[in-house]
Amino acid sequence: MTEVSPGYKYWVLYEGVPNGEMDNTDFWYSSADNKSHLIDEKQVGDLPGPEWIAFGDVKVSRMIYLLNHEDDQHSDEYFNRPYMTVFGFGRSEKGKFLDSPQTFSIGFIESSDYEEVETTIQNVLR
Repeated sequence: MTEVSPGYKYWVLYEGVPNGEMDNTDFWYSSADNKSHLIDEKQVGDLPGPEWIAFGDVKVSRMIYLLNHEDDQHSDEYFNRPYMTVFGFGRSEKGKFLDSPQTFSIGFIESSDYEEVETTIQNVLR
């Protein structure tokens, strides 16, 4: 995001399905801790910097990650529907909170190991 019109706010939203099907083998990691979270566990509140989240499925060793290069104080919200994941940087209960230019990255990591995911994200930030 390179420019934001005065008085406007936005979020960066991802909606998707880990490995093409929502089921109980799906999980997520984030910058908040090094734990694997079940796909139906919500994330509400500002992620610690560097702000990132990654979604995966234990059946494959690939994850999609979303990274906010800026550490802001805005809420980052994740929840799931029976058919997909929904995550937004700068989002809370459909409210938009981002109001300045920021840099975001979205990519794939050929691993489902937390340490490798975190290392890849650190390398993207360099």
